[in-house]
Amino acid sequence: MTTTSAVWAKVRAIVARVFGVDGGVVQPESELRSFESFSSIRLVELVEDLEAEFGVEFSTEDLAPERLRKVSDLADCVTRRLDSDA
Repeated sequence: MTTTSAVWAKVRAIVARVFGVDGGVVQPESELRSFESFSSIRLVELVEDLEAEFGVEFSTEDLAPERLRKVSDLADCVTRRLDSDA
């Protein structure tokens, strides 16, 4: 099982890379739409990268817009998937 801090570190790094920002600006409360390079294409890339990194597959419910507003929502989603696959 992956620890929460390990999940957060990887999620932060992936978000920073996909949105082209310094990891230091990626905070749990950061709104995904607040990143200048945010787009639906970037969001798809982000989801694909997270699935590949953690070896999980997100459900349609996981990807509902109301469930993916903040970076912490992504980390929570990854953690739920990892826990359900354990």
